Parts: sequence; C-alpha cells; structure tokens
Amino acid sequence: MPMGVLAMTLVIVIQSLLFADGGLSVMGVNIMSMAIIGAGLGGGLFELLSMGAAIRSRRGMAALAVASWLSVVLASSFVSAMLVIDGASKAGAAFPAMFNVHAIIGIGEAILTMAIVWAFAPVPTSASSRRSVAMPLVTAIVVGGLLGPFACGYPDGLEWVADRLAFVKHAAPAFVAPMSDYSVNFVSNEMLSTAVAGVAGVIITFVVAWAVGLAFKPQTSLA
Repeated sequence: MPMGVLAMTLVIVIQSLLFADGGLSVMGVNIMSMAIIGAGLGGGLFELLSMGAAIRSRRGMAALAVASWLSVVLASSFVSAMLVIDGASKAGAAFPAMFNVHAIIGIGEAILTMAIVWAFAPVPTSASSRRSVAMPLVTAIVVGGLLGPFACGYPDGLEWVADRLAFVKHAAPAFVAPMSDYSVNFVSNEMLSTAVAGVAGVIITFVVAWAVGLAFKPQTSLA
C-alpha cells in the first residue's frame, strides 16, 4: 500500500509539472483522491477482501476487482465532497452525477487492473531485480510510445461532470509546462509528438521513482 500511494503521488506530481495535467492548485485534492484513497484505501480493501488468498486465485482476483471498483467510486465521492465544500456544486447534483459516471469507469478500471496484475504477478520471485524492473518499464514505454497517440480524446469522468453541471473555471496557468497537453514543441507531427512526450514521461517517472527509492532504501552498516 505505501508504495502504491508513493507511486501514484509521483505520477500526479509529474503530470502536473511536465504536462500541465491536473494543475498545482488542485494537486492536494488529486493526491488525496487518487493516491491516498485510490491506491492506499484501495489496497487496504484488497487485503481485507482477499483474506490472504493468492492474488491469482479466484478469491484474489475477485477481491482485486471489487477493491478496484470501490477505490474509484470512493475517490469520486471525495471529489464530490470537495466540490460541495468549495461551493462549485450542490450535493444533490454533484454526488449522483459523479457516482453514475465513475461507477461505469470503475468497471473498466477493475478489468484493466485484473489484466495487468494477471500479466505481471506470475513473475517468479527468484527472478533478478533487473528483470523485475525491466519488464514493467519496457511495457510502459511501449504503451506510452505506441498507444499514447491513440488515447481517447473524450473528457474523463470529472471533466464530463464539470461540463454537465457547468462549474468549470478557467484561469491563467501558474507556469508553462515543458510538455503541455502531452506534446513536445520540436516535433511537428501531432501523433509523433504525443509518442515522444509519452516515452519521455515514462522515463522521467522511472528515474524519479528510482531516486526516491534509493533515498528511502534502508542503509546497512558493517559491524
């Protein structure tokens, strides 16, 4: 759980600083909803529901699916509460709208989570640390570089609700992100530009995560 929260926090920070996705003013809410509630509480729910069962067992996969769905719905409920507190929307409008759309999104999240875990969980525990790192890294680079340009252009759940309830507020950015809107200035082709930005984002995230991991790695001393 702690590593999931840390990983999600790093992704949120890098998305905001490099791609202008999320924004600095709402970073705290994003970290709370997606990292602490989504990854942290979601991981805790999985541990509770699986009751120690192997993750690739029938009970383990069922617990993973339910926990994944609940993590999305609970995170969206927290965002709904923040919208109500901020005065951007009424509780009677925000909560039903956010729940309806994220209940559907949660199904997709559950399916993707099960597929990803099923693909990577079988890696033997005796495998070298280099291989255990290389497989997810290479997969992420391939997804970011090859599939990134074909990402859906439709709004996400919050954007859809914001447009429907008309509480979107536009403001001047605090700074210009180097790869705003997942593109790079030196590549004119739109799809190639998105691919380059996707690969760069994966590599930068990996390097930052590696550096943070080294910083928190327990130091051993020789007696």
